[in-house]
Amino acid sequence: MAERKLDDVDESGVDRSYFHGTIAREEAVKRLQEQNTDGAFLLRMSATQQDVYTISVQTKGEIKHIRVTNKDGKYSLGKSKDGYDSIWDLVEAQLDKALKSTKGDDAVELVFPLAAKADAIAPDLLKRAAEAGMDPSMFGSDVMDFMTGGVSTAELAKRRQAKLATDGIAGLDLKP
Repeated sequence: MAERKLDDVDESGVDRSYFHGTIAREEAVKRLQEQNTDGAFLLRMSATQQDVYTISVQTKGEIKHIRVTNKDGKYSLGKSKDGYDSIWDLVEAQLDKALKSTKGDDAVELVFPLAAKADAIAPDLLKRAAEAGMDPSMFGSDVMDFMTGGVSTAELAKRRQAKLATDGIAGLDLKP
């Protein structure tokens, strides 16, 4: 396995390679079990709670899920008083540290970032696009699900074909 360094940085200087988009807990478990490495982790958006990040990590052969809180624009883990300006700063600060659970579980460590196989656009990038004048709502919910990693290309095509068949071109929710 490659070193755990976060060195796959983009033009903004941030490594988002381990962001898997909006995926369910079960999918996160599957991806980490395929890797089967203690300390492997991924960052995802919760599939059940809007705008909530979750870190999924393998430890001692089990997959644990850590909810990230965002209070007053600061990201933290659980009841931690340490807040970070971005989710990326939080993850980088937690690398190789023993993270204790409030449930009394064994501590976990974020060691090996699991690169996503497909690109998913992170919410902070979508926000920047909106600040630059692009309106994400113009894409419709199914395209946004695809862009944020919630559905595959095949699933997007299937959804759009179904909408075309039932509602015609109007069903695609295209906006100027």
